[in-house]
Amino acid sequence: MRIGLFIIIIFSTPILFFAQSSNPVGNASSLGNDCYSVTPSQEWQIGAVWFLDAINLSEEFTIDLDINFGVNDANGADGMVFVMQTVGPELLGAGGGGMGYDGISPSLGVEMDTWQNSDWGDPVQDHIAIISDGIANHSQPTNLFGPVSASSTGNNIEDGQYHKFKLNWFPESNTLEIYFDCELRISFEVDIINDIFSGVTEVYWGFTGSTGGSTNNQTVCLDEFTLGLPENVSICAGESIQLGVNGGQESNYNWTPNEGIDDQNNQYPIFSPSVSTYYTVEYTDYCGETQFQNVNIDVTEFSVDLESEVNICEGEDYLFDPDVPDGTLLIWNDEVQSPSFSTSSEGIVQVYAEYMGCSDIATSIVNVTVLSIDLESEINICDGEDYLFEPDVPEGTVLLWNDEIQSPSFLVNSEGVVQVYGEYLGCSDFSTSVVNVTEFTIDLESEVNICEGEAYLFDPDVPDGTVLLWNDEIQSPSFSTSNEGNVQVYAEYLGCSDIATSVVIVEPSPEPLYPTEYLIETCEDQVVEINAYCEGCVYDWGGYFEPIYYAINEGGIHTVELTNELGCTSLYSYSINVMSSPQIVLDSLYEFCEGTSGVISADVIPTNASIIWNDNDTGPVINVYEEGIYYAYASNLCGSDETSTTVYFDMCFCEVWSPSAFTPDNDGVNDTFYPVIECDALSYKLNIFNRWGEVVFSSNNQGEVWIGNVNNGDYFAIDGVYTWEVSFSSQLDQILYYESRGKVVLIR
Repeated sequence: MRIGLFIIIIFSTPILFFAQSSNPVGNASSLGNDCYSVTPSQEWQIGAVWFLDAINLSEEFTIDLDINFGVNDANGADGMVFVMQTVGPELLGAGGGGMGYDGISPSLGVEMDTWQNSDWGDPVQDHIAIISDGIANHSQPTNLFGPVSASSTGNNIEDGQYHKFKLNWFPESNTLEIYFDCELRISFEVDIINDIFSGVTEVYWGFTGSTGGSTNNQTVCLDEFTLGLPENVSICAGESIQLGVNGGQESNYNWTPNEGIDDQNNQYPIFSPSVSTYYTVEYTDYCGETQFQNVNIDVTEFSVDLESEVNICEGEDYLFDPDVPDGTLLIWNDEVQSPSFSTSSEGIVQVYAEYMGCSDIATSIVNVTVLSIDLESEINICDGEDYLFEPDVPEGTVLLWNDEIQSPSFLVNSEGVVQVYGEYLGCSDFSTSVVNVTEFTIDLESEVNICEGEAYLFDPDVPDGTVLLWNDEIQSPSFSTSNEGNVQVYAEYLGCSDIATSVVIVEPSPEPLYPTEYLIETCEDQVVEINAYCEGCVYDWGGYFEPIYYAINEGGIHTVELTNELGCTSLYSYSINVMSSPQIVLDSLYEFCEGTSGVISADVIPTNASIIWNDNDTGPVINVYEEGIYYAYASNLCGSDETSTTVYFDMCFCEVWSPSAFTPDNDGVNDTFYPVIECDALSYKLNIFNRWGEVVFSSNNQGEVWIGNVNNGDYFAIDGVYTWEVSFSSQLDQILYYESRGKVVLIR
């Protein structure tokens, strides 16, 4: 039996499909309708067409196709090679006599040569040979069989006609048969798998060709069923497949058995068997020979079943584990691939199942029953209160409290543990709560006495976590007050509450019965009496404990602490300032420059004594403008003092002079100009003007000189008369301001 390699796509509506994926290389191209130009009729062309569906050399196969070698005979070249190789679908060998095959290794080729290369052992006629490992030279050991005439009649095959090419491979006997125009031209035994491909069974196949100085259009066309029937085809129950064979134009077809087939005499009928069936077809091929081919269509029965509806309790898992054959692919909810699926969620579960190319889908609805009994883990009630447990559960739920009382609710007023067990629609839950009974009170003193200015802190002894609200507004664990009135506290702890009230009485602070000025001014050696008497008080002057304190020449702060019969205290401080008779310190003589004002300064001890001058000025410092005698008088409550000083105004000068000419010729003599000032200037400004009143030199630096340049640059002024002007200030007894002007002659 011979089987072929081809592609089958199975549809619910059967469609015949045949196509060889191909890769034209070099100058080869696709002509459409499964025909390929291996070389165009142009000089020095090399092409190859590789088919990407590999051939399995461990199985029998037949390849039937049409070949056209072009129309050029005497000037036609070079031919084509049917090639099997393992390197890949991008190969292209050498051209010319190499026919695009030369250099492809490992490989086995069926050479169809239309040009005689005498040095390679070619015969005169167009010929066929079996060659290997990319060498087309028949004199080499790689030549396995031939060459023999391509046509059994020795006729020219470059006749523009399509010629039938058929290759049969029988792996059991390692026999390779080559037919050309229905005539067996080569039958040859060769272990292709081991001797050529070193044990590799999957090989690429295709055609190579080339031209040289002589050319031809060389074409290969695949028939609709170039590759025969497969040995086995699998379909799923209820599906169909269309198969066929490549027969002659006048061929008759007979498919047996006539079961699950739409037309047993059709070249490619539609098969829809309900069970696995082995089919045989008898037909006449294009050479007129009766052929038989077989195919086994394996029908796979496959389905997946889930329960239509599943009910589970909340928190439980349900495992979907369908009974399917080993090797089945299961995809749950379009995302999870697993032989089983566990869920605890409500919703729809869908599984897609695939086994041996067959598939099925099943769906189940998951219902989740929710029963959750939630009791507070801990309940705090106050002594004498009741608490009602009434959990929110679905209607119809059976509740059993503390293993004995069946009721939808449960009332408790004592400390302990409460447990409830619930059951609903086969689902159950239980919950536990601890009941704590809290005894809680708060106590404040009913009356509190405090001294004026003191604060009292209410800090009741209550459990940690107690919330205290004072006077309805302040939340704090304690409360401080210095005001008279009622203090109320609201206390809450673990849901329990209490209220307490206290009256705050503010006792007045003690104070002297005879108020005394707190600032006391006195003179040296005078007695000061401070009376701090208050009724029922105790006195403390810092070690002196009488109500009246006597001080002589004791300046400073004197403080007494008074404590009354209620224990309230207060402090009173008195400041004694002991003064002496004033003294004036004043220089006897002051001299100033005429035209200015002078400043006279007197020192007065003590400084708080008032001072007045004979010109009615007051204060220790005055300005004077005239010569004369100035008197100063100072007094305070302890006495007075008087003194005088004499003021003179004299003429003050700071002379300025300058040269009348200078010669800035850089000879070291009289090269610079500057005005000479006989005193140090505090501020200084010199400007020099040309005869048009333009400034040619300016400086704020008393030490800078003019060298006859313009604007302090490299350009020099012309000879002539220039006006200078200087302004400055100096200090003799005081700051004076001066201005001076003059002219200078510049001579070069």
